[in-house]
Amino acid sequence: MVTALELVIEVLAEATGLPVSSKVQRGASGVFLRVEQAAPTAFSPSHDKTMIIVQVYGPHTQLEDILEIIGRCRDFLRFELAGQVPAIVGWDEVSGPVEFPDPDIQDTYARWQFVGYVFTTLA
Repeated sequence: MVTALELVIEVLAEATGLPVSSKVQRGASGVFLRVEQAAPTAFSPSHDKTMIIVQVYGPHTQLEDILEIIGRCRDFLRFELAGQVPAIVGWDEVSGPVEFPDPDIQDTYARWQFVGYVFTTLA
C-alpha cells in the first residue's frame, strides 16, 4: 500500500523540480522540501484523512524563492493534486503558511510551512 505521504512527496517533487523528502536534507546547498504526515484517520468507510505538513527550507538569502515555492505548492495541492493522483480525492489546508525556524539549522536556513489534510481512497 502506498501511503499519502509517499504520494504527496512524489507529486510535489514533480511539480516543483526540487528535492523532496520526509527528512531534513543535511548538507543541502539550496531550497528543498520536507513533507511529514500524522497518522491517518478514517474519514468515511472508503476514505482516509491524513494530516500533511509541507515545509520549504532554504538559505536566508533565498527567502523570496522560499515564499514563491510555498505559494506554488499550496496552489498545486488545492487545485491540481486530486486530478493528478487517482488515489487522492481532495486537499483541505488548515494552517499556514508560517515561518517555523528549525533550531538545528536556523542560523543558515529559513523554514516555512503549511499544514493540510489529504483525503485518499481505500480502494
